[in-house]
Amino acid sequence: MQLKADRVTGLATLCQRYRLDRPTMLAAVYGHGAHVSVINVEAVRGRPSTYGQYLVVHMHHSPVSSHHTTLAHYAGTAAMRLLIGAEPEHWRHAGTGGDQATKPDSYWHQPGGREWDVEFDRGTYKPGKVKDKLRASIVLSRPVVWGAPIDWRLLAVGRQAARLNAEVAAERQRHGLYVGGPVEVRLLMTYWHVGSEA
Repeated sequence: MQLKADRVTGLATLCQRYRLDRPTMLAAVYGHGAHVSVINVEAVRGRPSTYGQYLVVHMHHSPVSSHHTTLAHYAGTAAMRLLIGAEPEHWRHAGTGGDQATKPDSYWHQPGGREWDVEFDRGTYKPGKVKDKLRASIVLSRPVVWGAPIDWRLLAVGRQAARLNAEVAAERQRHGLYVGGPVEVRLLMTYWHVGSEA
């Protein structure tokens, strides 16, 4: 079971990955020495179905954070890894240090050499944070996979990415720099919580 690649994983994500029902998955989790915690997650504006208690799986006796919103964020990032098919050896967490305001959650190194910035957004980021994170990737010409459990959030991120691609291209042109094509931004519906209810 690939539990070590992710800090925290929603129970439903594992059920989908291994095509097991909840009781069988829970037995497998405990059989591998992993632990299950219940987290309380606040509703995201415009999406009351995101509120509730959810089961998350982690390898250590205590989860990596005591903040339930952080654990929900990590579970969303883990769901994205599995949705895009990134193997653990091609995935790394951004970690601490550097400018946390603009650093993505993780990096996905595609076989063949392309590296993607990966960002999971529960729909709670302020507009300025969305813009700063996208802009940092676009300025560095790094493609982005942006996941969220809310359709209107992904639409807004797509529009913002298009505006930022145009702004960065105009800035480069004004300074006589090379203007490549727009940076690819993939949008991914990520429902890590559905089926992980406690």
